[in-house]
This record gives sequence, structure tokens and C-alpha cells, in this order.
Amino acid sequence: MYAIMGGGLLEALVDPRTGGMVKAALGLLPISWGAEVFVGFASNPGNIAAVWFETLARFGGLIIFFVAALWLGAKAVGRAYSLDFTTFTASRAKPDGAFYKTVKNLGGGRSFGTLLVSIFKDYGRRFENLSKIAYIVGLLVLVGVFFGDYKEPTWVVFMGIFSLPILAA
Repeated sequence: MYAIMGGGLLEALVDPRTGGMVKAALGLLPISWGAEVFVGFASNPGNIAAVWFETLARFGGLIIFFVAALWLGAKAVGRAYSLDFTTFTASRAKPDGAFYKTVKNLGGGRSFGTLLVSIFKDYGRRFENLSKIAYIVGLLVLVGVFFGDYKEPTWVVFMGIFSLPILAA
């Protein structure tokens, strides 16, 4: 989506050096399998026999992908959002590492620093929070790659400044 909006995808498809690689990468995505079914019917109006095997293979691939995604999701739902150990004999807290000591010192080093460290620890233990951060950072990288015009070094700074509110949300 970001590549299409920024115009980088169409240029990459037209370029003979990158066109094959981009087409191969897009061909791996299940959304392209469904799109090819419609393109095949539109390319051969009234002659369904010419595209029946490709249609059957792509539609079958979509169904298999959908069922596999549901099965994997059902298997992983119990474990995906908890990073806690299932069994342990006694919990023993280790001393804080360099990262948490730095966070505590940045927070003032007293009670507010301790509160800040405990919030960091609680936030970092939930897989859902970590996956949101990874997703947002990935989107920001895509936006920077496809929308960024880095002919002047000031644009790098502007893209970073405008991307920070998205990351903070």
C-alpha cells in the first residue's frame, strides 16, 4: 500500500533490473493469488477452459492458506500472549541490568525512577505490546523507504520528526 501510494512500486515493476524480483515477491502473497483469478477471467472472457487449471490451483491455495492460518492461530492462541513460565518452583528476582538502571537514573533515581522501571518491566513482558512495537516500527520503515526523498539530508530529519508521533501512539 505504501509502495503504491509513494509511486515506488510502479517504478520498480517497470524497471527491468527489479521488475522480476518485485513480481516474484508479490506472487508469494496470497492476495495476489486471488487477484490472478480475476485477471485470468478478465483476460479470457468466454473461454474459461483456458484458465481453469490456474484458477483451481490458485483458489485451492487460498483455501489451504486460510485453513492453515486458522489452524495455526488456534494452536498458538494460548501461548502467543503470555511469556510467563508455566511452572516454576520459586521466583527469584535478579538484580536490574544496565538498561533498567539507566531508565531508573533517567527517571530521577528515586521513587519515580523505580515506578518507571516497573512500568517498563510490565510493558515488556506482554507479547502483545512487543508485537505492536515491531509492527509500528516496520510500518515506519516502509513509509520512510517509499515516501522518503533523501536528496537533501534535512528530509531524513523531517521524516524522523513526523514519524515519532505515530510511534508514540
